[in-house]
Amino acid sequence: MTTPSTPAHSPTSPNAPRADGALALFTPDGVPVRLDAFAGSTLVVQLVRYFGCLPCQVYLRDLDGRADALAAVGARAIAIGVGLWLAAMAVLVAHFGFDGLLTQMAWFFTKAALLTFGGAYAVLPYVYQGAVEHHGWLSGPQMIAGLALGETTPGPLIMVVAFVGFVGAWQAPLFGAESMLASGVLAACVVTFFTFLPSFVFIFAGAPLVEATHGELRFTAPLTAITAAVVGVIVNLALFFAGHVFWPQGFAAAVELPAVAIAAAALLALLRLGAGVIPVIAASAVAGLIWHLASV
Repeated sequence: MTTPSTPAHSPTSPNAPRADGALALFTPDGVPVRLDAFAGSTLVVQLVRYFGCLPCQVYLRDLDGRADALAAVGARAIAIGVGLWLAAMAVLVAHFGFDGLLTQMAWFFTKAALLTFGGAYAVLPYVYQGAVEHHGWLSGPQMIAGLALGETTPGPLIMVVAFVGFVGAWQAPLFGAESMLASGVLAACVVTFFTFLPSFVFIFAGAPLVEATHGELRFTAPLTAITAAVVGVIVNLALFFAGHVFWPQGFAAAVELPAVAIAAAALLALLRLGAGVIPVIAASAVAGLIWHLASV
Protein backbone atom coordinates (compact mmCIF):
# COMPACT_ATOMS: atom_id res chain seq x y z
CA MET A 1 0.00 0.00 0.00
CA THR A 2 1.42 3.35 -1.04
CA THR A 3 1.73 5.99 1.65
CA PRO A 4 0.31 9.31 0.45
CA SER A 5 2.83 12.08 0.13
CA THR A 6 2.69 15.14 2.35
CA PRO A 7 0.46 17.79 0.78
CA ALA A 8 2.19 20.91 -0.49
CA HIS A 9 0.44 23.10 2.06
CA SER A 10 0.71 20.75 5.02
CA PRO A 11 1.93 22.38 8.24
CA THR A 12 4.89 20.01 8.16
CA SER A 13 5.87 21.02 4.65
CA PRO A 14 9.16 22.95 4.57
CA ASN A 15 7.57 25.67 2.49
CA ALA A 16 3.98 26.41 3.52
CA PRO A 17 2.24 29.72 2.77
CA ARG A 18 0.13 30.97 5.67
CA ALA A 19 -3.36 32.37 5.31
CA ASP A 20 -1.95 35.89 5.06
CA GLY A 21 0.33 34.90 2.20
CA ALA A 22 3.53 35.05 4.25
CA LEU A 23 6.08 32.27 4.05
CA ALA A 24 6.11 29.83 6.97
CA LEU A 25 9.27 27.74 7.34
CA PHE A 26 9.61 24.44 9.17
CA THR A 27 12.50 22.23 10.15
CA PRO A 28 12.47 18.61 8.89
CA ASP A 29 10.78 17.47 12.11
CA GLY A 30 7.95 19.97 11.67
CA VAL A 31 9.10 22.61 14.18
CA PRO A 32 8.27 26.13 12.94
CA VAL A 33 11.24 28.43 12.40
CA ARG A 34 10.97 31.97 13.81
CA LEU A 35 12.25 34.45 11.28
CA ASP A 36 10.80 37.58 12.83
CA ALA A 37 14.08 38.51 14.51
CA PHE A 38 15.94 37.96 11.23
CA ALA A 39 13.40 39.36 8.79
CA GLY A 40 15.93 41.83 7.43
CA SER A 41 18.67 39.28 6.83
CA THR A 42 19.60 39.50 3.15
CA LEU A 43 21.26 36.10 3.28
CA VAL A 44 18.14 34.36 4.58
CA VAL A 45 15.88 36.06 2.04
CA GLN A 46 18.15 35.18 -0.89
CA LEU A 47 18.56 31.57 0.19
CA VAL A 48 14.81 31.08 0.53
CA ARG A 49 13.99 32.94 -2.68
CA TYR A 50 16.51 31.34 -5.05
CA PHE A 51 17.25 27.94 -3.57
CA GLY A 52 14.02 27.06 -1.79
CA CYS A 53 13.74 25.87 1.78
CA LEU A 54 15.20 22.39 1.58
CA PRO A 55 18.88 23.42 1.31
CA CYS A 56 18.29 26.04 4.03
CA GLN A 57 16.64 23.94 6.70
CA VAL A 58 19.75 23.40 8.79
CA TYR A 59 20.82 27.03 8.40
CA LEU A 60 17.39 28.35 9.32
CA ARG A 61 17.16 26.00 12.27
CA ASP A 62 20.51 27.34 13.52
CA LEU A 63 19.29 30.90 13.08
CA ASP A 64 16.13 30.15 15.01
CA GLY A 65 18.15 28.80 17.92
CA ARG A 66 20.53 31.71 17.66
CA ALA A 67 17.81 34.25 18.45
CA ASP A 68 17.76 33.19 22.08
CA ALA A 69 21.54 32.75 22.06
CA LEU A 70 22.06 36.34 20.87
CA ALA A 71 19.80 37.62 23.63
CA ALA A 72 21.82 35.63 26.17
CA VAL A 73 25.11 36.99 24.77
CA GLY A 74 23.78 40.54 25.00
CA ALA A 75 22.57 40.09 28.56
CA ARG A 76 25.90 38.54 29.56
CA ALA A 77 27.86 41.40 27.98
CA ILE A 78 25.76 43.98 29.82
CA ALA A 79 26.14 42.11 33.12
CA ILE A 80 29.92 41.86 32.74
CA GLY A 81 30.24 45.50 31.72
CA VAL A 82 28.12 46.77 34.60
CA GLY A 83 30.02 44.53 36.99
CA LEU A 84 33.38 45.85 35.82
CA TRP A 85 32.14 49.44 36.09
CA LEU A 86 30.79 48.93 39.62
CA ALA A 87 33.97 47.19 40.76
CA ALA A 88 36.27 49.89 39.39
CA MET A 89 34.08 52.68 40.75
CA ALA A 90 33.96 51.00 44.17
CA VAL A 91 37.76 50.91 44.29
CA LEU A 92 38.01 54.61 43.42
CA VAL A 93 35.37 55.62 45.96
CA ALA A 94 37.04 53.52 48.67
CA HIS A 95 40.46 55.10 48.09
CA PHE A 96 39.64 58.68 47.06
CA GLY A 97 36.01 59.24 48.05
CA PHE A 98 33.24 60.15 45.63
CA ASP A 99 34.43 63.76 45.43
CA GLY A 100 38.02 62.72 44.69
CA LEU A 101 39.64 63.73 41.42
CA LEU A 102 39.84 60.25 39.89
CA THR A 103 36.32 59.34 40.99
CA GLN A 104 34.88 62.49 39.50
CA MET A 105 36.82 61.90 36.28
CA ALA A 106 35.48 58.32 36.13
CA TRP A 107 31.91 59.50 36.68
CA PHE A 108 32.15 62.35 34.19
CA PHE A 109 33.71 60.30 31.39
CA THR A 110 31.19 57.51 31.91
CA LYS A 111 28.47 60.06 31.18
CA ALA A 112 30.48 61.36 28.21
CA ALA A 113 30.80 57.83 26.82
CA LEU A 114 27.02 57.46 26.81
CA LEU A 115 26.72 60.54 24.56
CA THR A 116 29.11 59.46 21.81
CA PHE A 117 26.59 59.19 18.95
CA GLY A 118 28.68 60.51 16.09
CA GLY A 119 32.02 59.76 17.69
CA ALA A 120 34.51 62.16 19.18
CA TYR A 121 33.27 65.14 17.18
CA ALA A 122 29.91 64.86 18.90
CA VAL A 123 31.17 64.45 22.46
CA LEU A 124 34.19 66.78 22.60
CA PRO A 125 32.17 69.99 23.11
CA TYR A 126 30.58 68.27 26.11
CA VAL A 127 34.04 67.23 27.37
CA TYR A 128 35.30 70.80 26.97
CA GLN A 129 32.36 72.20 28.88
CA GLY A 130 32.75 69.72 31.73
CA ALA A 131 36.54 69.51 31.99
CA VAL A 132 37.29 73.22 31.48
CA GLU A 133 34.26 75.24 32.52
CA HIS A 134 32.68 73.03 35.20
CA HIS A 135 35.49 71.07 36.87
CA GLY A 136 38.43 73.30 35.91
CA TRP A 137 40.79 70.36 35.36
CA LEU A 138 42.61 72.28 32.61
CA SER A 139 42.40 75.62 30.83
CA GLY A 140 40.80 76.44 27.50
CA PRO A 141 44.13 76.82 25.63
CA GLN A 142 45.32 73.52 27.09
CA MET A 143 42.16 71.80 25.85
CA ILE A 144 42.60 73.28 22.37
CA ALA A 145 46.23 72.10 22.38
CA GLY A 146 45.03 68.62 23.30
CA LEU A 147 42.48 68.62 20.49
CA ALA A 148 45.16 69.72 18.03
CA LEU A 149 47.44 66.97 19.33
CA GLY A 150 44.68 64.42 18.90
CA GLU A 151 43.97 65.56 15.33
CA THR A 152 47.61 65.36 14.25
CA THR A 153 48.64 62.04 15.80
CA PRO A 154 47.64 58.45 14.92
CA GLY A 155 44.64 56.98 16.67
CA PRO A 156 41.05 58.07 17.25
CA LEU A 157 40.37 61.65 18.30
CA ILE A 158 38.49 60.44 21.38
CA MET A 159 41.89 59.60 22.90
CA VAL A 160 42.02 63.30 23.74
CA VAL A 161 40.26 62.21 26.94
CA ALA A 162 43.53 60.60 28.06
CA PHE A 163 45.21 63.98 27.57
CA VAL A 164 42.52 65.64 29.68
CA GLY A 165 42.97 63.11 32.47
CA PHE A 166 46.76 63.37 32.38
CA VAL A 167 46.90 67.16 32.44
CA GLY A 168 44.19 67.37 35.10
CA ALA A 169 46.04 65.04 37.48
CA TRP A 170 49.44 66.57 36.60
CA GLN A 171 48.22 69.95 37.78
CA ALA A 172 46.64 68.47 40.94
CA PRO A 173 48.97 65.60 41.91
CA LEU A 174 47.26 62.85 43.87
CA PHE A 175 50.34 61.73 45.81
CA GLY A 176 52.30 64.94 46.27
CA ALA A 177 54.29 67.30 44.06
CA GLU A 178 56.97 64.67 43.42
CA SER A 179 54.44 62.28 41.87
CA MET A 180 53.08 64.44 39.08
CA LEU A 181 53.98 61.95 36.34
CA ALA A 182 52.54 58.97 38.22
CA SER A 183 49.35 60.90 38.96
CA GLY A 184 48.97 61.90 35.32
CA VAL A 185 49.52 58.37 34.00
CA LEU A 186 47.07 56.89 36.53
CA ALA A 187 44.40 59.46 35.67
CA ALA A 188 44.90 58.88 31.93
CA CYS A 189 44.39 55.13 32.45
CA VAL A 190 41.29 55.66 34.58
CA VAL A 191 39.74 58.07 32.08
CA THR A 192 40.48 55.76 29.15
CA PHE A 193 38.94 52.76 30.93
CA PHE A 194 35.72 54.53 31.87
CA THR A 195 35.41 56.13 28.42
CA PHE A 196 35.76 52.92 26.41
CA LEU A 197 34.03 50.42 28.71
CA PRO A 198 30.47 51.50 27.72
CA SER A 199 31.46 51.35 24.04
CA PHE A 200 32.64 47.75 24.35
CA VAL A 201 29.44 46.84 26.19
CA PHE A 202 27.38 48.36 23.36
CA ILE A 203 29.41 46.48 20.76
CA PHE A 204 29.27 43.06 22.40
CA ALA A 205 25.63 43.41 23.37
CA GLY A 206 24.23 45.02 20.24
CA ALA A 207 26.43 44.24 17.26
CA PRO A 208 25.11 40.66 16.76
CA LEU A 209 21.61 42.09 16.33
CA VAL A 210 22.52 44.74 13.75
CA GLU A 211 21.82 42.45 10.80
CA ALA A 212 18.40 41.69 12.23
CA THR A 213 17.42 45.36 11.99
CA HIS A 214 18.57 45.76 8.39
CA GLY A 215 15.78 47.35 6.38
CA GLU A 216 13.50 47.76 9.40
CA LEU A 217 12.04 51.27 9.20
CA ARG A 218 11.37 51.44 12.93
CA PHE A 219 15.13 51.09 13.51
CA THR A 220 16.57 52.93 10.50
CA ALA A 221 14.35 56.02 10.82
CA PRO A 222 15.66 56.99 14.29
CA LEU A 223 19.22 56.37 13.13
CA THR A 224 18.65 58.71 10.17
CA ALA A 225 17.45 61.41 12.54
CA ILE A 226 20.46 60.83 14.79
CA THR A 227 22.77 61.13 11.77
CA ALA A 228 21.25 64.48 10.86
CA ALA A 229 21.67 65.68 14.43
CA VAL A 230 25.31 64.53 14.48
CA VAL A 231 26.04 66.60 11.36
CA GLY A 232 24.83 69.65 13.24
CA VAL A 233 26.97 68.72 16.23
CA ILE A 234 30.06 68.42 14.02
CA VAL A 235 29.36 71.88 12.56
CA ASN A 236 29.05 73.13 16.13
CA LEU A 237 32.48 71.65 16.91
CA ALA A 238 33.98 73.40 13.87
CA LEU A 239 32.59 76.72 15.10
CA PHE A 240 33.83 75.87 18.58
CA PHE A 241 37.35 75.31 17.22
CA ALA A 242 37.23 78.52 15.20
CA GLY A 243 36.09 80.60 18.17
CA HIS A 244 38.89 79.40 20.44
CA VAL A 245 41.63 79.47 17.79
CA PHE A 246 40.78 82.79 16.14
CA TRP A 247 39.99 84.52 19.46
CA PRO A 248 42.17 82.69 22.05
CA GLN A 249 41.79 85.54 24.56
CA GLY A 250 38.03 85.81 24.13
CA PHE A 251 35.81 87.60 21.64
CA ALA A 252 36.53 90.94 23.27
CA ALA A 253 40.21 90.65 22.26
CA ALA A 254 41.68 91.07 18.78
CA VAL A 255 41.37 88.28 16.25
CA GLU A 256 44.48 86.18 15.52
CA LEU A 257 44.95 86.99 11.85
CA PRO A 258 47.74 84.43 11.24
CA ALA A 259 45.41 81.67 12.48
CA VAL A 260 42.65 82.88 10.16
CA ALA A 261 45.12 82.97 7.24
CA ILE A 262 46.34 79.41 7.90
CA ALA A 263 42.76 78.11 8.19
CA ALA A 264 41.73 79.86 4.96
CA ALA A 265 44.76 78.51 3.10
CA ALA A 266 44.06 74.98 4.34
CA LEU A 267 40.40 75.24 3.29
CA LEU A 268 41.41 76.47 -0.16
CA ALA A 269 43.97 73.68 -0.57
CA LEU A 270 41.46 70.99 0.39
CA LEU A 271 38.37 72.17 -1.50
CA ARG A 272 39.77 73.94 -4.55
CA LEU A 273 43.19 72.44 -5.14
CA GLY A 274 42.37 68.89 -4.09
CA ALA A 275 45.40 68.57 -1.84
CA GLY A 276 45.70 65.60 0.48
CA VAL A 277 44.80 65.88 4.14
CA ILE A 278 48.23 64.81 5.43
CA PRO A 279 50.21 67.36 3.37
CA VAL A 280 47.78 70.11 4.39
CA ILE A 281 48.14 69.21 8.09
CA ALA A 282 51.94 69.11 7.78
CA ALA A 283 52.08 72.45 5.96
CA SER A 284 49.73 74.04 8.50
CA ALA A 285 51.88 72.75 11.37
CA VAL A 286 55.02 74.22 9.81
CA ALA A 287 53.26 77.54 9.21
CA GLY A 288 52.03 77.60 12.79
CA LEU A 289 55.50 76.81 14.13
CA ILE A 290 57.04 79.62 12.04
CA TRP A 291 54.36 82.02 13.29
CA HIS A 292 54.98 81.02 16.91
CA LEU A 293 58.77 81.37 16.62
CA ALA A 294 58.45 84.72 14.91
CA SER A 295 56.17 86.03 17.66
CA VAL A 296 58.41 84.99 20.56
